Amino acid sequence: MLNYLRKGSGKPVLLVHGFLGGSRHWLPVMDALSRGHDFIALELPGFGASGSMPACRSIAEFAAKAVELMD
Repeated sequence: MLNYLRKGSGKPVLLVHGFLGGSRHWLPVMDALSRGHDFIALELPGFGASGSMPACRSIAEFAAKAVELMD
């Protein structure tokens, strides 16, 4: 399972980092806006605490992993 950070309550918002990023990149946003939203900042396979997972080979594969986490 992917590693992720979660903060806040309300409508869920999935935050996806860019290349060489990670979930901690989103901490300032989560801290500032968590009153009205349930932020979920994932770490894609091959990055951060999900670094031990095999990296995805396509954007579609990254998207499938995000959908898996949301389910």
